[in-house]
Formats: sequence, structure tokens, C-alpha cells
Amino acid sequence: MGSRVLTVIVFLFSISISSMPEAAFAISQPAISASAADIFFGRLRVGDSSASEAVTITNLGKSDLVISDMAIRGIDASEFSQTNGCVNPLPQNGYCTVSVTFTPSLPFEKKSARIVITSNDPLHPTIKVLLHGRAASPEIRITPLGIDFPPARVSILPLPEIIAIRNWGQSDLVITGVELQGINASEFKQTNDCLNPLPMQNYCTVTIIAYPSMLPVRHEANLVITSNDPVNPVVKIPLSARYKDHGIFQFLGVESYYNTTGSLMVDNGFLYWAENSENAINKIALSDNTPTTVAKKIGVPTSIALHGQHLYWLDIQDGTRRLIKKTSLNDLSTEILAEGSTHYGGSIDLIVDDAHVYWVEGVLTYPPTQLIKRVSLSGGNATTMVTTQGAISAITADSNYIYWQEEDRNGKGNIWKISKDGGEPLALLSDSDSFLFSYGQASLSVSGSDLFFTDKYRILKVPVSGGVLSTLATADAGLIDRLVVDGTRVYWTEGNSFKSVSVNGDDLTLLADGLSSPSQLTMNGDNLCWWEVTGRHPVFTPMFFGMISCYSKALNAINVVAQDLKIPGFLVGDNNHIYWTEGSAFSDGWQRIARVSLADGAVSTFITGVYTELQLPEFTTEPVTVAGDYIYVGDGYAIKKFSVMGESGDIIAWTYCKIADIVTDGDYLYWIDRTGFLYKMSVNGGDITEFSNTPKGSPRGLLIKNGYLYWHDYDAINKVSVEGGASVALVTGLPPLSITFIVDDKNLYFNDPHYGGLKKKSIDGGKAITIGDGGDLAIDDEFLYVFNYRGYYGALSKMRKNGSIVSTAFTPYGGYGLIVDKSSLYWLGEYPGIWTKTPK
Repeated sequence: MGSRVLTVIVFLFSISISSMPEAAFAISQPAISASAADIFFGRLRVGDSSASEAVTITNLGKSDLVISDMAIRGIDASEFSQTNGCVNPLPQNGYCTVSVTFTPSLPFEKKSARIVITSNDPLHPTIKVLLHGRAASPEIRITPLGIDFPPARVSILPLPEIIAIRNWGQSDLVITGVELQGINASEFKQTNDCLNPLPMQNYCTVTIIAYPSMLPVRHEANLVITSNDPVNPVVKIPLSARYKDHGIFQFLGVESYYNTTGSLMVDNGFLYWAENSENAINKIALSDNTPTTVAKKIGVPTSIALHGQHLYWLDIQDGTRRLIKKTSLNDLSTEILAEGSTHYGGSIDLIVDDAHVYWVEGVLTYPPTQLIKRVSLSGGNATTMVTTQGAISAITADSNYIYWQEEDRNGKGNIWKISKDGGEPLALLSDSDSFLFSYGQASLSVSGSDLFFTDKYRILKVPVSGGVLSTLATADAGLIDRLVVDGTRVYWTEGNSFKSVSVNGDDLTLLADGLSSPSQLTMNGDNLCWWEVTGRHPVFTPMFFGMISCYSKALNAINVVAQDLKIPGFLVGDNNHIYWTEGSAFSDGWQRIARVSLADGAVSTFITGVYTELQLPEFTTEPVTVAGDYIYVGDGYAIKKFSVMGESGDIIAWTYCKIADIVTDGDYLYWIDRTGFLYKMSVNGGDITEFSNTPKGSPRGLLIKNGYLYWHDYDAINKVSVEGGASVALVTGLPPLSITFIVDDKNLYFNDPHYGGLKKKSIDGGKAITIGDGGDLAIDDEFLYVFNYRGYYGALSKMRKNGSIVSTAFTPYGGYGLIVDKSSLYWLGEYPGIWTKTPK
């Protein structure tokens, strides 16, 4: 009986255990739980980071949870990151937070990864939280999607059309190309202001202009825009233009806006013109439309230095820009190393070593600030070495230091130095009681362990390491100008004398006396050279003339190496040449850097330029003319002769008054000055002949035809023989304005501003008759060509010489400066530059 009961109990117990659920069995173990199975971050800009998303990890079991690993895995794992505060062990009902962020990178597409969490949960040893997001792409949108330039009225060229490129996406749009493609791509031109990258909701524009060269063919091309938009990486915008057949209009490729003077010339397959913005004479080969600069203003050269095979110089442009320039001695190529302050510094010394050019600038502050600056010999950004509120009157250098002479605001003088490697300035000498540097000359020189300088009355030296000041010599013949040192002796000019003294202060020697205001002493090898003043301009007192003299230490003799030079300036030299600056801000047209050969005394222009007064575009009287292989320029008070092949030029004459216009017949130059006087000279230079006319002033234009000169002088159009004699007024009563006129073998054609219209009058006299509307004029053997305004456009009319219109074509923007050759017309469009029309 007892045994049977026991059996039943055991059986029932076994049934109870086998029927218990799995959770009940595991409830005493750790149990991990995550608050989210996946996270979606949405679309984000490449490079931006999302806000953090939180996942809570909880231990639902009764035993401690130990997390042994937590990592982000998957192909895009690097674009997701996590931080957590989970610590081990995590007790029952304990939890911690995992913060997840998404930072998408390229490429633009969906991104996914997963957080993998490994723990001691026996049932779920590994759990995963899925991560999703998208690297949002840029989206290019372009409007309009095509441009069809409409047929123009007669032959009006189409105005510019604007295409807008906008980024509608979230990531930055990078535009990798904007170009014209297609068979007629050369008939269109594009300019754009697109900068990379283009952020979301930003835009840029492309300006399209059609320039026809073949009419009446329909012109088609594509504007192709490439970008990093993954959906539309290449967008093609179709372009087309249609015109009526009124000849071939062509833009010559010289973009400008009011920067030309209205003076055009055609000669031997080239078109020449004067340009205001760069004060340059330019040319274009009509065969290939390649523009080049023939001559260009250099500004006012104020200081020069030689180093190796280059000349370095300061160039003041129109009194507002200071340029540091470098010119090769071999091929005369010039480059701008740096652009400096618009304000002058106290010193105009220019120092060059193997690495840098050093100079002084001023800054318009109160109190005034002066800077010692430098720039690499290869150019780049200029840096400031020293800033001072004292006036720097001179600088010099040795291999390790820059030295300068400075006068402070209290009139006290100091000498300073600073390492070329930078650092704090060190005072070598201070003037506490006297006028040691007050009114001091700008002259410092280092030799050996000493620094030599002048206070205008004495030659002094001080050790470069600082120490006792020594007086080597005292002036007794005038003021001391500049000094140089050769290691054993100091040389200087004083009054009208040239002297030297030992670097120890003994053996004072008078080397020359009776000189003419010597200045700008320089030393090159065995020679010491200086300027001497030989005369002044008879009218303009700031202008004077001079010569260069050199003293040979070996021969103990002085010889003149160059004469009849204008406006003496700074001298430097090497073993072969002496270089100098010539001209000043008061000598329009004479600014140049010249050199003389020490071997044969030959003087040549090393660097020169053109000075051309800025004029309003409607004034067409530019002092420029072309004959054969040379261009002749009425350049301020000088006449310059330039080769048509490049910038080399020479002054062949100078005048008492600024030149208003100049023409040539191939053998002689004829010019009229601002007062109305006429002059004649051979194209090769020589004697100048003055015409016996009665000037009235305000001349406007000068023409030559069949042995006669024609010009507009105040209120009349005049005529005189090229051989001289009395002038004749062909037309009187005109206003002192810009009057356009032209002549042929029989008649004068001119615009009458008083009564309007284009008038015609015999060159032998008689009554003037009106034959049409006035404007800029050109003429050939058979027709007159007139260019005038018609509202926004210009009207280019071809008429017979009796006034009957043959044809009229309309051009964009208006124009001026009309000229003609055998096949074409040329003119200056107000925008964008020089145009031509064929047939004429």
C-alpha cells in the first residue's frame, strides 16, 4: 500500500517540473532589453552631424547583466557613432543609455549600419539595433533650360541673356565646369560668377552673349554645366541665335567699359588703339584677333636696386598705387611682386638680398604709422617686419639684420636694427639731446662691423652691435647728400664736391670740386657714379636736366657717361651698366628707367611706358599715330617712338606744352599742343618747325590729307599747308566742344552741334549744306560712314557723299571712334570693346 502512494507522488512532481515555462526557468538569469530595434535619422547634408538618438538598455532579469562588447558594424559603420554610460555589472532593473549620431559622407545614397551588443544574457547573448540614414545630395536646377536669341531688328545683336544655377539640394553643389560646346560655340561667349561650393538654396549666374561671325546662318551651341549632382551630373542648355543678313559683325575680343579713348588706327593688318584704364597702346592682329600691348605706362619709378640678373624697382601708379616690380636684365620681362600702401613712407630706399625685397610704407593713421615690409623675390603676400610711429628716413641691411634711421614724434633720432628672422627691434643709438638725426639725410651703409650714416652735416659710424658713436668727417662745402662704403673708405657728395675719408676717420681727401649739384651717389666695382644737374626746363621749374658722371678709383679720374637726361633720379650699377630712374610725377611722358653701357657709352631705355591723359569716351583726339614699323605718341610733354613689335621706346622730342594730337605722313610728324600751336619734325627726330598759325586754344583733332593739316581750334575748323604759312578757317562759329570732322579730296564733312546734322563744305570755301544726321565719321573713296545714337543702340549708316543713305545697320550699346579700311569698319562699342563689320 505504501509503495504505491510514493510512486504517484514522484510522478506528479515530474509532471509539474516538465510543464513549467522557459521564462520561469530563466527568471533568475540576466535578461537584456533594448528600447528600440531600429533608428532612422532621415536626410542629412554631407559633413553635418545629426542630433543624438537614444537607445535605453535595461536588465529585466534577476542576475547582474554584464555587457562585454558594444560596437557599430556594417558597410557604413564609419558614418555612425555612439557614446554610452553603461557600466558593468548592470543589476536587476538597472538601465543605461546609448547615444547614437549620424554624420554622412560621400557618396550621396542610403546609409545603414547596426549597433551590436554582446552580453551574458544566456537566451539573447547578442542583440542588434539597426541604423538608417541618407547622405542628402545636391540638386542642380537651371533656369531657363534653353535660350533662343530672337531675330534682331535689321542687324541688332542680341543683348546678354542670364542663366541661373541654383542648388535645391541639402549638400553643397560643386560646379566642375561651365563651357560652351558645339559647332558654333565660338559664336557665343559666357561669363559666370559661380564660386565653389554653392550651399543649399544659393545660386550663381551665367551671362551669355552671342557674337556672330557668319550671317545669316543659324547659330547653335550648348552651354554644358557639370557638377557633383548624382542625378544630373551633366546639364546641356541649348543656345541658338538668328540674324538677318546685313554683313558680318564681329567682336574682336577686347573687353572693356569706357576704358578706350576713341582713337583707332589700322595699319598693315593690325588695329591699334589707346586704352585709358592701363594707359597703354594696344594692337590686334586682324588675321587672328590676338590682342597685345605695344607700350604701357610704368608710372613713376622712385627707387631701383640690382640683384643677380634682375632689377627691382618701386613704381608709383597715378599717385595711388605703390608697386614692387622685378625686371629681367636679359629679356626685359617684368612682373609685379607686391602692391603696397597708397601712402608714402619716409624712406624710398629699396633693399634686396637673396630671398626678399625690403621697403618702407606709410599708413594714414594718427599718429602716422610707418612700416618696414618685405616680399619674396618670387612674389606672394607681403609681410610687415617693423611697425613704428617714428619717421623712417633710411634703411639698409647686411646678411643678418635690417637697419633703419628713425626720427620720433619729439624730433629725437634713433638707429634700430631687427633680425631678418624676426623678433623685437634693438636700439643701436638714441639721440636724447641734440639734432643728431633731425632733418637727416636718407643715407645708411653697412661695412664690416660698422654702420655708417650722415646727419647732413657729418659722416658718422656706430658698431652694428651698439656702442660708441664716432665722427669721421664734418661738412665744410655744403650739405652731405649720400654716402657709400667700399670696406676701407667712405665716399660722399657734399655741396659741389666729391670727398672720401678712411673708415677710421683719417686721410680726408677732396676727390673733385666744381661739380654741379651732385646727388644719388652709387658704387659699382671700381666706379662711383652720381647725377649732376645741368639745366632746368624753361617753363616748368620742377623739371630739370642732368648728366651722369663716374669716378674711377683705379684711374683717379672722372668722366661723363651720359648727358642730356631729364629729371635725374636714383642710380645703381653693375660691371657693365649704370641704371637710373628718369622723370617724375611732374614730367608727364618722361618716366622711364634707362641705362648706359660703361663700355661704349650707349644710352638706352630699359623700361618705359606711355602716359595718356584720361579722357571721356566721346573725345576722339588721342595723341597717337602709326607709320610703318613705329608708333608715335604725344606723351604729355614728350614725343615717344615705339616699335610696333613691343614696349621698347625712346623720347625723340620734348615740347613746352602738352600735346593734344599727332599725325604723320610717313616722313614727318605733325602735332598740335593744348594751346593750339602746330609743329613739324622728321619721324626720326631732329629740328622742330613751328607753323605760323594763330592759335585760339582748345584744339580737338588733327587730320592730314593731300599736303594739308586740318583741326578744330576753339570755334573753327582750320586748314594749313604742311609746308607752313597762314592758316585758313574753313568753318567758324562752332562751340568749343568735340567736333567730329573728316575730309576727302574735295570736301570737308563735319557735325554742327548748334543746328544739328552732318554738313558738307568744299575745302576751297563756299557754303556748307546739311546732308544727314551727324555722328562719328569715316570715309573712303566712294562713301561716308556715320555712327550715331538711336536710343539704346547705335546706328551705323553708309551713305553716298551727297547724303543719300545706302544702308543702315544697328549695333548694341552705341559706339564711337569709327575708322575704315579696304574691307571693314571698326569702332569702339561702349560695351564691351572693339567691334568690326564686314563688308563695310
